[in-house]
Amino acid sequence: EYVYYNGTQEEWNSIKIDSCNYDLTSAKLITSDYKVYSDHGTNGENITWVFDASTGTLTVSGTGGIPDDLNTSEWFTPMEKYEGMVRPWEMYKYDIKKVIVSEGVTYIGASNFRYFPSLEEVYIPESVTAIYGRVFRTSNAITDVYYSGTEEQWNNITIYSGNDPLLNATIHYNYVECEHNYEVLEVTPASCSQRN
Repeated sequence: EYVYYNGTQEEWNSIKIDSCNYDLTSAKLITSDYKVYSDHGTNGENITWVFDASTGTLTVSGTGGIPDDLNTSEWFTPMEKYEGMVRPWEMYKYDIKKVIVSEGVTYIGASNFRYFPSLEEVYIPESVTAIYGRVFRTSNAITDVYYSGTEEQWNNITIYSGNDPLLNATIHYNYVECEHNYEVLEVTPASCSQRN
């Protein structure tokens, strides 16, 4: 029904396709010039995201929940899925090493970080109360989860099935990321007579 080609329409036209490949030639073609990708954007009404390629960090911010990745739903056609109803950071899934979910996000919808083979660190704020099904499924490189709340709060999060990589990682509780401002002090060395 649909053919998704990572190249442009012009590149597709240069491919020789035998006429016997009727299923391929009669399908709706969607090329890379169909949709322009970005390294930042929105996901739902109050959620924004940005990907930093230099560090491999995806940061998701805002208030409310991160919508489900509807690509896993049977209720939507391939075209609807391709037209933005999937996780908007999809094209970076092989490059993302760290996911930071900022304070204010209340839940992580289904399958949002599913099959991120390079993902090693996940940062979750205490505002998150639910992590839906298959959010981290097959993201087996996860080694550390940094949670801003207590162990008791972590245990109260509703975590649905398919999140084994998250649950098998080392969880760091009460994690607070802060900036350090250092003041340079001039230190006068002690004389030999002052040392004990």
